[in-house]
Amino acid sequence: MRSRVILAAILLTLALMLTATPALAMSGAEVLDFTVGCDEFIVTYDDVLFDRDNTGSNAEAYLLTIIDGSGNVLFSYTDARTLPFTISSTSETLPYDIAPVSNPIRLLLVSNAGNGFEEQTIWDLVGNSPCLPPPTTITPFTGAGIPAGFVMHYITCTTPVYTQAAGVPVGNDRVLEGQTWFVDPEPVEGADGQQWTEIFVGSFINPWIPTACVGGVAPLTP
Repeated sequence: MRSRVILAAILLTLALMLTATPALAMSGAEVLDFTVGCDEFIVTYDDVLFDRDNTGSNAEAYLLTIIDGSGNVLFSYTDARTLPFTISSTSETLPYDIAPVSNPIRLLLVSNAGNGFEEQTIWDLVGNSPCLPPPTTITPFTGAGIPAGFVMHYITCTTPVYTQAAGVPVGNDRVLEGQTWFVDPEPVEGADGQQWTEIFVGSFINPWIPTACVGGVAPLTP
C-alpha cells in the first residue's frame, strides 16, 4: 500500500507550485517536461514562487485533478497554503488512485477563484498512457469550478462515490480516508433513510457519498 507519509510529502511540495499577482497568474512554474505513465503522471518544472491570496486569509487555495479520456478522476487534491511559498526546480511523481481506462490523460492545476481573483489555470497538460490505445481525437477540456457554498471537509472513511443519494457506485471511483474534499455542508436523506452528502471531485456532475464519511471542516491554512 502506498505510504501516506510519502504521499503527504509529495502534496506538500506540489502546494508550492501556485503563484499569482493581480496582473499575472504566477511567477515561474514553467513546465520543462512531463511524462504520462501507466499508473503515474510525472511533471518536471522550473523554479516557482506563489503569493496569490485568493482566500482572504493570506493563503492560496488550489485544485489539482488528473482525469482519463472517459472522465474518470485518477487523482484529485485540493488544499491551501500560507503565503508566500517558493520551491526550486524539481520533478514530481503523482500516482493514480485508480487505473485509467482510456486516453488521453489530462492534468489540470488551477488557482481557485476568491478574494477578488478569478479562477486561473496554472497547468493544462495532456498526453497518452502507453498502456492504452491512442484516442482518435484530443478534445479541449475546461475544468469545473467548485460549487458555491461547498466547504472543504476531512474524509473519515474510504468509500465509493455514488450517482446520487442512495444511488449506485460510479465505476471504481472512490474517495479515501484522510483526504480533504469540498462538499455540500447540507446533507440530504436518501431513499435508504440514510444521510448523503454531495461532493465536488473536479467534474461537472457531482457524485454523492455517505454523510457518515464526512468529518470536520478542514482549515485552509496549516
